[in-house]
Amino acid sequence: MKDVVRVRKTVIMLWDEERLEYVPTSQWGANDFHVTIPSGHPLIAWLRENRTLAIKDELRTQLEESAEKDKKYLLETFEWLDATLVIPLFVHQELTGIILLGEKLSGERFYQEDADFLEAFAPQAATALENARLYQQSLQFNERLRREVEIATKELADANIQLKNLDKAKSEFLSIASHQLYTPLTALRGYISMLKE
Repeated sequence: MKDVVRVRKTVIMLWDEERLEYVPTSQWGANDFHVTIPSGHPLIAWLRENRTLAIKDELRTQLEESAEKDKKYLLETFEWLDATLVIPLFVHQELTGIILLGEKLSGERFYQEDADFLEAFAPQAATALENARLYQQSLQFNERLRREVEIATKELADANIQLKNLDKAKSEFLSIASHQLYTPLTALRGYISMLKE
């Protein structure tokens, strides 16, 4: 991305299901970017509603034509994000992430050809990031499954040892019990044999 569009910084933010916000997952040219964006933020609402990329200069032009407070707040959002352009990433009609682009290295503004390229790039990037996320989830699932199988195997081995010990104890008990029963019977047989004689 940095070599094609040639921007000062790029930040990829993806939706975090647990935190219910968009969190930075990858960055280039941004020093320790830790800003998160909640689901209800006006920028997210604007991206969901318009389903297109947001360019700071175009919003500024629209703001001059309209006195809407939301657009002014959007411009302030671009300032604190230090972004010039925001690309929404939609997968199955859901906003799964955004890409923040800083200023161009040349200092020029983003033109329509840049916007067209980035619009065409966004679905491919969204699909690639979603595939990477699903792959990561499958790796985590496999690891969790492996640990659970190890635990279950250990529990079965312990249970098997206990069963062997119980079987050994049962065999010893039967041996002792049969010996204890057999000894008095031997004496009785002897007395009965003597009585017959």
